[in-house]
Amino acid sequence: MKADYQNSLPLFEKYIRYINPPWLLSVGVTNIDKLNSLGVLKEIRPHFDDQKKFCGFSGQLWDWNLFAVPHPGARLTNNSRFRIWERVTEEMKRVTKFD
Repeated sequence: MKADYQNSLPLFEKYIRYINPPWLLSVGVTNIDKLNSLGVLKEIRPHFDDQKKFCGFSGQLWDWNLFAVPHPGARLTNNSRFRIWERVTEEMKRVTKFD
């Protein structure tokens, strides 16, 4: 599976550079582990729920701000999901510059 990520990264980066989005959102945090193991992420910060059991992330992938939240099918409470989304979107607002 790591090889799949490694092989697809050049094409994914090409698409991202073409689209030039204001930021990237990963729905599911498994991508963070895979991308981090390939050394393409910078400044990764976790954003935990109140119990520090589950988390989302923020950081950078190439020249873009990247944010990750748990997958909707992840088994966590609504309160944990809400707190993580809240913390990730606060970070998104803080680091994203809109023209």
